[in-house]
Parts: sequence; C-alpha cells; structure tokens
Amino acid sequence: MTHPRKRSWDNLRKATATCQSNLSIQQRRATLESESKRLRNSNESLSSFCNLRHTIWRARMVPEKLW
Repeated sequence: MTHPRKRSWDNLRKATATCQSNLSIQQRRATLESESKRLRNSNESLSSFCNLRHTIWRARMVPEKLW
C-alpha cells in the first residue's frame, strides 16, 4: 500500500503535468488561430488581386461593344 504522503505527491505531479499539457494545447490553439487568420487575410488579398488582374485583362482583350 502506498504511503498517503507519496500518493498526494503523485497526484500533485499528475495535476501539474495535466495543467502544463492544457497550457501547451491552449498555446498551440492560439498559434493556429493567428496563423489561420493570417492565411485567410493573405487569401483574400490574393483573390482580390486576381480579380483585379482579370478585370484589367478583360478590359484590354474584349472590344468595347461586347461590354
């Protein structure tokens, strides 16, 4: 049978490990959220740039009467 004091130390160690694990999960989640936000912003920029380029291309290629 385990001594009560040792058992409480084991429990404390487990609780500390769980807490550290949860903290690292939260940090990873925050990193992923900021990274996905950055990617979303860059995708929107890329999309608007492509739309602008296509509009310019269309304006140069298509005769006035087809508009």
